[in-house]
Amino acid sequence: MTVALLALVLTCGAERWDVKTLQDGFVPLLDADAGVVTVVEPATIQELRALPAPHWSNTLERQDSERRLVAIDVDLVGAKLEEDEDLHLVVADAAGTTMVVEIPSAHCLEGAPARARASILEARCVFLAFMRVGAKYKKLPKPQPVSVMGVVFIDKVHGQTGVAPNGVELHPVLSLRFR
Repeated sequence: MTVALLALVLTCGAERWDVKTLQDGFVPLLDADAGVVTVVEPATIQELRALPAPHWSNTLERQDSERRLVAIDVDLVGAKLEEDEDLHLVVADAAGTTMVVEIPSAHCLEGAPARARASILEARCVFLAFMRVGAKYKKLPKPQPVSVMGVVFIDKVHGQTGVAPNGVELHPVLSLRFR
């Protein structure tokens, strides 16, 4: 393996990475043993795209809107593997309105709560059992209905495929189920 390829394989993200990967102390799981109970709220892409976007900064701490664990029933329309090894999935509602949901790589989750890591890895395995992706965005020939549960995250809008106007994502995805 060349040094350049190895560097690509071992690269985690940087922009608000602790927030994106739950390494900032937020534990959004149903975990009675730890005394942590987070309510899973049903949501729609339209509702999430209507959230106000904060003034984005690489050092912005988790916002109140990013303390929500939500579940959405959507169609998976395409995906790719990001440089930071996140699986970048584009999902859409019945009207074709899109947003992004992302599943981080296992080696980028060292400081995340153990139960969150396990959930993220399970979601990643479910997706990878369905399809393999590379660095080029792959649009599915036919949208696939999925149920996704994840933490609301407001990302910087920088031309991502499928991005919502306010940058809202589910990042990380904690559950992915094909319907």
